[in-house]
Amino acid sequence: MKSKLYIVVLLISPVFCQKIFAQANTSLSNLVSPTAVNQNLTPGLTNSLSVGSTTKNWKSIYIGTEYYLKNFRIIHAPGATNFFTGPNAGNPATTGTNNTALGDNALAVTTTGSFNTGLGFTALNKITVGSRNTASGYQAMYNSVGGSYNTATGERALFSNSWGSNNTASGSAALYANTNGAGNSAFGYRALFSNTTGNSNIAIGTAALYSNTTANNMVAVGDSALLKNTAAFNVAVGSKALMNNITGRSNVALGYKALDLNVSGQGNTAIGYYADISTNNLNNATAIGAYAQVNTSNSLVLGSVNGINGAPATVNVGIGTNAPTQRLHVVGTQLLDGNLTFATGTASIQFANPGATPAPMMYMFTSGTINTNRMVIAHSPSFPTWGLQYADSGDQFDFLGAGSSRMTINLSTGNIGIGVTAPVYKLEVCGTIRAKEVRVETGWCDYVFEKDYKLRSIEELEKFINDNKHLPGIAPASEVEKEGLKVAEMNKAMMEKIEELSLYVIQLNKENKKLQAEIEALKQQ
Repeated sequence: MKSKLYIVVLLISPVFCQKIFAQANTSLSNLVSPTAVNQNLTPGLTNSLSVGSTTKNWKSIYIGTEYYLKNFRIIHAPGATNFFTGPNAGNPATTGTNNTALGDNALAVTTTGSFNTGLGFTALNKITVGSRNTASGYQAMYNSVGGSYNTATGERALFSNSWGSNNTASGSAALYANTNGAGNSAFGYRALFSNTTGNSNIAIGTAALYSNTTANNMVAVGDSALLKNTAAFNVAVGSKALMNNITGRSNVALGYKALDLNVSGQGNTAIGYYADISTNNLNNATAIGAYAQVNTSNSLVLGSVNGINGAPATVNVGIGTNAPTQRLHVVGTQLLDGNLTFATGTASIQFANPGATPAPMMYMFTSGTINTNRMVIAHSPSFPTWGLQYADSGDQFDFLGAGSSRMTINLSTGNIGIGVTAPVYKLEVCGTIRAKEVRVETGWCDYVFEKDYKLRSIEELEKFINDNKHLPGIAPASEVEKEGLKVAEMNKAMMEKIEELSLYVIQLNKENKKLQAEIEALKQQ
């Protein structure tokens, strides 16, 4: 109200003075003090009026170094370049230069400060030595004493600042409590309200960084962003982003209520609408995407999961494609330098080539439908118990058919079983074998034809057969039934018997020829 009154007074002063001069004594060329209104008979300039001036020009208005209204100094210009307007605005004894004040008690006690501008009731009221400050608004920068290069716009913006410099506050009570903090920027109602000595912070939005006092190097954009924060190096962009953080450091939140649950966690990142962590103290956790939520430290989550954190759907992630059809859809060559681990359940990897020839061939998952072993490679999800399985028990590969082992390779012994689950021989087969040729490497039996070989007589052979019911050197039926037939040994034994039989035939042939000769001799008699 007072500021408006000052402007009205200035506007009506020429009219008021002209009416006075119309009644003034025009016969005298020089009136002496204390005459306040004088009209020169020999003006140096037409249409000029002089009020209390030493150089009187016709109808020009001149005011001395100070202008009082109701005993208040409302206009004065101490020094060569200062100008102060308002009751007690500016210090008449200042030695500073280029200061401007408009408002009751604005720049009231400035002494050596220069290049300051105060606009509003008690704006820059206590500034003494600070320079190059601009304050606009009721009690803007009220307590500033020596800070420099500050700009405050709004009611009580930078109200408590004393020696802080290079700050910018725009908005009612923005940077209200700042005392010595430097390099801060606050835009919005009560933005950075509690900051005292924190440096290099940026707050844009109502109550952004409201509770920060001493922490440095933070950015908050959005109403209530980093509202409760007291720690350093956080960045929050979005309405209420990181709103509940108190002591957590080095966090980044982008999106409405991003990282809303974080209180003391450090190094977390959330990008997206409601992107968050599950507990208030995770570290180095990242959630990307609307409603994305990460549950463990040192982890990265891409996209939301239906029903978690309010998510309405589960997101597919695409790399090299803009139309992913699975949880992770990668187009292009991949390099995996490490292990690929399956979680429990029916998680799987399918190697498919849809629409091509041959059709999809392989399906890999943690375990078969009816077994608990480690890995199965099968034809497809429709036939999960037909394929290759690694069995922990026995350390072996099992080829499955309908869940049963059809062929086994034991990695410890090197034994192979067909129709046998625990082979004890290098090749153990339960069933019929058909082959065009079988080669067995073993010793042979040509020793039968050596001169020192002892061949049983026919009588001895007959006696052995009668006593044992099998040929000598040939396993009996009971042993074969129990132990099986040893092909190599049996072939060797059979060859031995064939060679012995050949010797018997030769022997009988000789005897037969001898008898034949004797018969022929008898016939000749």
